[in-house]
Amino acid sequence: MRKIYLAVILIVLWATAHPSWAAHPIASAKFVDGGTIQVVMNDGRILIVPDDMANRHRRMVAEWVNRGNAIAPADPAPEPTRLEKIRRDPSYPSAHEFMEAQIHCRYDLDCSALDALSSRIKRLKNRYP
Repeated sequence: MRKIYLAVILIVLWATAHPSWAAHPIASAKFVDGGTIQVVMNDGRILIVPDDMANRHRRMVAEWVNRGNAIAPADPAPEPTRLEKIRRDPSYPSAHEFMEAQIHCRYDLDCSALDALSSRIKRLKNRYP
């Protein structure tokens, strides 16, 4: 029991000696994907806070902003890789097209559809150097 009282007294004394930490537990805040906010606390914890004022942590961030701080903008989206650009192209063959071409080549011994898909992909690779 005595240890609990001692711990409480030490915490109260420490909080009064560090009023800025007690009053401002947030070190920084930054928007991330989906409109959520990544909050770094003074003690090193990282919180992902939804942008919903019903959330108590979001209200704490709003209070922090009202004290003159700012939420940093989100990092820009990285540039897609060459392979991602090729696969996102609307003319890139679907998985269904690949399967149909492979089945016809394997069982009907007609590989013309597979060759056509291969040349389509080669043209896409030339379009995205």
